[in-house]
Amino acid sequence: PGSPVIIEGYLDSHWDLPKLADLRQLLETSGHHLVPVTFGSSLVGTDFETTVVPLRSLIVDHLAQSNATHQGGANGTSNGGDAAKPGDPDLEAILPRTCYMSQHQLFHQCPDLLDHITVPEYTMGRKLSPLNAWVGTRGTVTTLHSDAGENLLCQVAGFKYVRLYALDQTERLHARYVREGTPNVWGTSPVRVEKPDLDAHGRFADATYQETLLKPGDMLYIPKHHWHYIRSLTTSISVNFW
Repeated sequence: PGSPVIIEGYLDSHWDLPKLADLRQLLETSGHHLVPVTFGSSLVGTDFETTVVPLRSLIVDHLAQSNATHQGGANGTSNGGDAAKPGDPDLEAILPRTCYMSQHQLFHQCPDLLDHITVPEYTMGRKLSPLNAWVGTRGTVTTLHSDAGENLLCQVAGFKYVRLYALDQTERLHARYVREGTPNVWGTSPVRVEKPDLDAHGRFADATYQETLLKPGDMLYIPKHHWHYIRSLTTSISVNFW
């Protein structure tokens, strides 16, 4: 398959989303585990800091503060309200500093979480990498890039804004490839998608794209090497399969 596809509501009938999204339960059972986090948003600045903190700190000191910036339930992340609208990315500049546990194998640390998921049948016939969790505050950004393999992005809680650029847009993205000539080649782009510097990246002005909003229960299929950019509009929990 060469085109992205959203399978709306797939997880609602296959995963126990309320239990996966219950931050209080996660805090009680797994708060002592150390997890890697990155502070700072690539949308509004370059002041990044990567460190290791107890999961308890991520939840209490950062996710709870993020929840306070939008409407949502007390137990977990927002599932509605104005915060779920893409809006003006400049808003992120006045929000608390972002905190993101990205691409982390949380299910290895907390195997009880596996009781609440099933491996999607769409992964059948291919070898899978370890399961990754993406947990962060509102305003976290995954910069524009492409992956070496097919990707199933599963939205457990919160909302994410996604932009997708086809391979024929690569030249306009000012992209470069890492590990070219190997099966693990992947691409990066220096462009800040929602706040581009068109003096430095003028070709980006002509790039065409698709965009979508991922909501809890949705699963997004991203083809191999397809360019994508993601911003969390609320506190968010995602899981992906490569």
